[in-house]
Amino acid sequence: MRTTKSHLRCFNYCRNVLDAWGKTGGQQGEPLEMIMFCLTVHHLWGRTLTNHNQDTCAVAYADDSYDGYIKAKLSVALEVLSDIKQVLKEDTGLALNDKTKILVKGISVADAHAATQRLLITDPSLAHLSPLLSPSSFVVDCYIGLGVPIGTDAFIQHFVKDKCQAIMEDVDNAAR
Repeated sequence: MRTTKSHLRCFNYCRNVLDAWGKTGGQQGEPLEMIMFCLTVHHLWGRTLTNHNQDTCAVAYADDSYDGYIKAKLSVALEVLSDIKQVLKEDTGLALNDKTKILVKGISVADAHAATQRLLITDPSLAHLSPLLSPSSFVVDCYIGLGVPIGTDAFIQHFVKDKCQAIMEDVDNAAR
């Protein structure tokens, strides 16, 4: 079934039937497609991590997109990022997008970016990561992963408080 063309029909806002022809593969949004994707890349992460320090860990998750998280010292995290980028390209033809975020603790964004640039210059095998690692790639307080705030206690408390207030306002507005 994965090698056959698909023919989907849907309705537009005027109730006209529209045809959508697919070439190969599964339908976008199909839960089994994401499971199959995860099965395809899971061993690549495992193989990559076995080549690095035992204090390094990673998790990857897929629902409607695919996200990977690496926890390690900056120099090691960059090595893992470099390796997984290369492995994904060679083994699956996949490329990382420009949404790379690095949560740093105890230093500023400018200092983190500068440290990264020094590491990229010192180790030429990491130079190909440069386009992924602009100053906007670094955050010092938080980022949102899988819809969950990850960061400092102050940020998380503020984030949760704001979300709760927004939900309560939505409920109040709906009740009116």
